[in-house]
Amino acid sequence: MKNFIFIFFVLIVLSCEEAGNLASHLTARTCEEMEGKGLKVTHHSQVPNDYPGLVYICSESVEDLPKNIVLYTGYYKNGKKHGTSTLYSYQGRIERELVYEYGEIISDESFK
Repeated sequence: MKNFIFIFFVLIVLSCEEAGNLASHLTARTCEEMEGKGLKVTHHSQVPNDYPGLVYICSESVEDLPKNIVLYTGYYKNGKKHGTSTLYSYQGRIERELVYEYGEIISDESFK
């Protein structure tokens, strides 16, 4: 039980570290709203190895979807996923949230 409480506390601390940035992109549904808030890529492989911060992917890189829609937001640290990553439907609804710690998934929740 003590281990569970400790891990829960660590997750809260990690989440608080990015709370300001997280709040700024939760309401963004279009890529224009995301401009200046992070690094726009068309695929995760484009994230530089030393990049720290928010990354997002827009629908213009996917055929047959409405354009200008945010499909993914996630945080990186030293080029690895670190913190909350969110996948959105093309209607803007959250479909899945994952929490990473230096590239390793520590939480995965689906909202379908």
